[in-house]
Amino acid sequence: MNCCERKCNICYFAIIASLISLLLIWNLVLTIIVANNNNNNDTTDNCECYCVEQMTNIIEQIRRLYPDSQLFITLDDGDAVIGTPGEITLGPNGKSGIFELITSQGDIRQLISICSIDTITINSATYNEAITYLPEPDPLPTDCCADCIYTIRDALPVGTEGVSIVTNDQLTSQGNVVVNEPGMIVLENTERNNITFVSPCRIDVMYLPN
Repeated sequence: MNCCERKCNICYFAIIASLISLLLIWNLVLTIIVANNNNNNDTTDNCECYCVEQMTNIIEQIRRLYPDSQLFITLDDGDAVIGTPGEITLGPNGKSGIFELITSQGDIRQLISICSIDTITINSATYNEAITYLPEPDPLPTDCCADCIYTIRDALPVGTEGVSIVTNDQLTSQGNVVVNEPGMIVLENTERNNITFVSPCRIDVMYLPN
């Protein structure tokens, strides 16, 4: 092998080594980007996901505390469903899933995506003080939704009377505020014989007395 051939071989191997180094660096960059995206999609930076988790938490307790009560559930498409509480099936992350409402038609199963629930009203029922709520996420979400939820909660302190709430162009709840927790507002009617759990992430309009 002459001198020129040796130099060509050296150059060839140098180019290959450089390409391998670039591929390794690019792979590292992609790994960092994917990790950042996963972190951004976490509940701690997504208040809407947290609202869904809180709704799931409430449904689990409704099944235990109001097992025979009729639930009136409004959904994010403006529709509504009625039934008594059935089973919950959670997804692989254990944060939310589907909720079965048992209807009078025994030959039909009614399965609802918890992600689609705006409000849950329990008629002929009083608020049970045994209900517990998920704590505020730490760190707090920093997205636009988080700012909206902060101001909504600030406008509806416990004790506010005569509140009317619109979700998806429908007047879905009216009453006095008895609970104001992260990811959940609870209204009780004046007669104190029905309660409504409202996801603040789904509130479009609030009507308050002057």
